Amino acid sequence: MSANQSLKGDAMAGTDGITRPDDLFDRIRTICRGRPRVAILMSGTGSNARKILEERYRYDNLNFVAVATDNIESQASLIATQYRLSFIFAKQHDDFPPRRKSFFYDLSDKLRFLKVDFLVYAGFMKITPKDFLTEFPGINIHPADLTILNDQGTPKYIGMNAVANALAAGESHIASTVHVVDVAVDGGTIIAVSKHIKLESGIFYDSNNLQDELKRRCEHVIYPQVLSLLAQGTITQDLIPLHAEHQNLNALFFSQWEPA
Repeated sequence: MSANQSLKGDAMAGTDGITRPDDLFDRIRTICRGRPRVAILMSGTGSNARKILEERYRYDNLNFVAVATDNIESQASLIATQYRLSFIFAKQHDDFPPRRKSFFYDLSDKLRFLKVDFLVYAGFMKITPKDFLTEFPGINIHPADLTILNDQGTPKYIGMNAVANALAAGESHIASTVHVVDVAVDGGTIIAVSKHIKLESGIFYDSNNLQDELKRRCEHVIYPQVLSLLAQGTITQDLIPLHAEHQNLNALFFSQWEPA
């Protein structure tokens, strides 16, 4: 029995029947401490996907079995071939709700066939419905510091234009955030924030170039770190959100879990 199958009946829910964000995080922690079958979801060039697979020796209990995409022109097929993984293409539809559902039905069938337990999102440009993320919990990385909140107390920089919006708002730094995938766009439980890239006042920054720099300096570092910590069983509710600007994430499981 796969880890996902054994946990489906154990997902906790609120009185309204909706899974709480923290419950998804706890399920992911439990799944990652076993030997889950993992699929990477991507839509573009896949630089994060490649980095995650290059460093899978750091979390070798995570059994990567597939690379999935909604974009046949992405690099997903090449990456799957390079790493000898299954390739999944779920036919892309427009974003009208009925057709979006049919896309996720198709993707779900293909993930079930491969007995996938856990998903790693690496530039996958779809809003995930509740029933899908409940069956296939996963984590994502976003090019913004999601601990920066707006006046309503929610993450200030979400969506595709997060870097450009942070620049326009005059932020002193930018970072990337690993978080649980939830029904809210970039709204799931924050697991870890990368080290900062400092933004100097009076200097013009191109948002596209800056986003590429975020990938190289932040995302490609923190995503493997978080996967390693999840695989080690190190990250708990009381420790998150971790922040690489103030903590050595590579050393965390050595310093936090010394026997008394």
